Amino acid sequence: MKRGKHMKKTILILLFGLLTVVGLPMVTEAAEPVDATDATIFGAQAMVPNSTEDQTEKLQTLLSQTAKEGRALFLPQGSYALSKDITISSNYQLIGDTTGATILHNATGTPIQLKDTTYGTKTNVRLQNIAFDGINVTLKLTNQLTLANNIFYNPLKGFVVNLNADIGVKISGNIFMRDTAHMQPKIDFNRAIYIGGYSTPSRFQYMSDVDIVDNLFGLKVTELDAIKSTSRSDLAATITRLQTAIEAGAISVPNEQNYLSTGVNSFNMLKDVTVQHNFFYSPYDNEDLNGLVGDHAIYFRGAQNITVVGNHLRGLQNGPAGGFKFKSGRNITIMNNYLRNTGLIMYGTPEIGLAETQAEGAISELSNWLVANNIFDWKYWDNQYAIGMEYNRHTGNNNVFNGVFINNQFVNYHNIPQNRRRELLIASGGGFRPETSFVKDNTRDDGLKNGQLLVENWTEADYRLMPATWESLISPTLYEQYKNTPIPVRNTLATPVTTTIVQGQSIDPQQLVANTNDADEAVPAAKIVNPEVLNEIGQQKVTVQLTYETGSLVTVNVPVTVEAPAKKLDLSQLQTVYASIGEANQYTVYSWQLFTAIGPKTIVPSYYQQATQLLAEGQESQDKTQEQVDQLTSNLQSAMKVLVKKADITLERTEAENELASVHKLDESVYTKDSWQAMQEALIDTTTGEGSSKQLQQLLAWSDEELLEPTLGGFKTPADAQKRINQLTQTIKTALLLLVEKSTETTSNTSESSTSSTTSETSNTSES
Repeated sequence: MKRGKHMKKTILILLFGLLTVVGLPMVTEAAEPVDATDATIFGAQAMVPNSTEDQTEKLQTLLSQTAKEGRALFLPQGSYALSKDITISSNYQLIGDTTGATILHNATGTPIQLKDTTYGTKTNVRLQNIAFDGINVTLKLTNQLTLANNIFYNPLKGFVVNLNADIGVKISGNIFMRDTAHMQPKIDFNRAIYIGGYSTPSRFQYMSDVDIVDNLFGLKVTELDAIKSTSRSDLAATITRLQTAIEAGAISVPNEQNYLSTGVNSFNMLKDVTVQHNFFYSPYDNEDLNGLVGDHAIYFRGAQNITVVGNHLRGLQNGPAGGFKFKSGRNITIMNNYLRNTGLIMYGTPEIGLAETQAEGAISELSNWLVANNIFDWKYWDNQYAIGMEYNRHTGNNNVFNGVFINNQFVNYHNIPQNRRRELLIASGGGFRPETSFVKDNTRDDGLKNGQLLVENWTEADYRLMPATWESLISPTLYEQYKNTPIPVRNTLATPVTTTIVQGQSIDPQQLVANTNDADEAVPAAKIVNPEVLNEIGQQKVTVQLTYETGSLVTVNVPVTVEAPAKKLDLSQLQTVYASIGEANQYTVYSWQLFTAIGPKTIVPSYYQQATQLLAEGQESQDKTQEQVDQLTSNLQSAMKVLVKKADITLERTEAENELASVHKLDESVYTKDSWQAMQEALIDTTTGEGSSKQLQQLLAWSDEELLEPTLGGFKTPADAQKRINQLTQTIKTALLLLVEKSTETTSNTSESSTSSTTSETSNTSES
């Protein structure tokens, strides 16, 4: 439908040739790029990867220099900090690294742009393989503009790419990301691309000859493998570069990067545009919209000669805020798209862009529409008044004609409540009339209307008014060109499940992936493509391939940690020693406490505790070597020496009992008062103040085991108990030696008196 497009391309090529002749150098893709970091070429102006310095002036200088030389500027992988806008002019070509991420980093936190500063026409501008961190691109009146394989993230403005009245634009293989930290509620801010022209008294100029192909608008990081599986090679290469940068830590972003209201906007003056093989992903399926309001995957006003083919849409509303939307449009082709839970909206609003002059103003027109071979996959109702394909006259007139709607499918329509399911809403309040329309072979799978998707408000008589063939309304050229375009059907997006296994362990590939299907499709067959890596110790990337009933393939790379199998330990000797210990209650309390506390000073667990834990873990424990097990066994045996079994305790009590019995038989009257007093004092224990015989009697009243109980005898060891008994026995024995019987004392005194008298008498006799 792009009438005159090829002729205009030829004229532009001739113009560029003329510019070259008069002295303006042209940069071609064949020109060898010059390395921006090469100090032998640029000296002090050479850029420095991963430097914290502001490199704005360097980049500006090098772009200007290489443009004059007719060469592209190559920027190797790394991060380059910018603090101000970069001015773009003719022949400015900046190409990043394909082997890693070339990042232009906004170091200010405020918007920075690559932009032009004049209304002069520019030509031959290329930005390729660049990761724009918080940096937008705004260009006008630029012919032959290429934006290829770039990554836009952390945007600080609304339109990430804002293009006005440019001609010959190629936007391909790019990724547009926006998270909650870089969005604003409602719709105006959260956009990706703007394309449009000018319609003022001083400037009436179209944006034209635009190809938007193989781009990704919104994503979730965990779903990139699945998205890549539905993408063509150009976009897949950019996705791989993004994944590599994320894995390397060069780019760090939250998982949800799909907070986009609109993928591609145009407010006026747009024609000759192809939107093909793109992946549009908005957040209506996220758990939280965070205030975002959808504003369509593409939203074109007053556009003509538009081809929308082979795109994938998901996460958009299945109501007036979703899908593809056109406000007036001429020569519109929408074919072979997959629209997951969203639709197509056609308004008759008068718009700028369908007139030949500025003076004609806005025109209301929907004409020459071909809507064919699209799949609308329904998941849930969004509580909106319209669903599927909707025409709305809005503020326009009924200038609607030449509409062809063929071979479109509503699948999984049962997911919408029956009273909310609609037919084709293309004729509400006027719209497409049968005399100038063709509707055929549109289907629904909910078992109603014999599977036919009919037009609401058309009667059987209306159908008879249709022309015999649709080719009488619209040329079949574009249909023939695009009818075999693969429809990028993919219901769910499988995600990897990070897993740890033991080397040699078998694992079901289904356990390595999640979100592989929902109730509307069968579980896909899964196989591990590279099973050999499961035998390699360390962090591995296991590739799981999912095959769906439809024949579509999804490949997911799963991080799997492969651990070495634990060596089986010989625990037999340790088990024997441990078993010989037996129950704790057979030992004295103190000896058990002492035993269970013995261990190396540098480790909290005792030998007994270590043995208990190790035997619980079993032979496959990875915490110990066999040498350590053997040493633990030896240490445990040594520690057992402190254990005292209650049954093995035999204290010598006979002497103590005899001495105690002697004390009990004593008769105070038999002994002298002084000796009795001395004996009583000797029996007093100076440390306790109690009598030794009383203490001994108390000890002997307890059994051997009771003497070693903390709450009774309180002795820690049998030796301590025996020692105390012996001490008390000896004290008693010593005290008893102090006793003197009274009869013994009288005899002694009489003998002494008689001896004294005899001696005296003898002395007296001698003296006489």
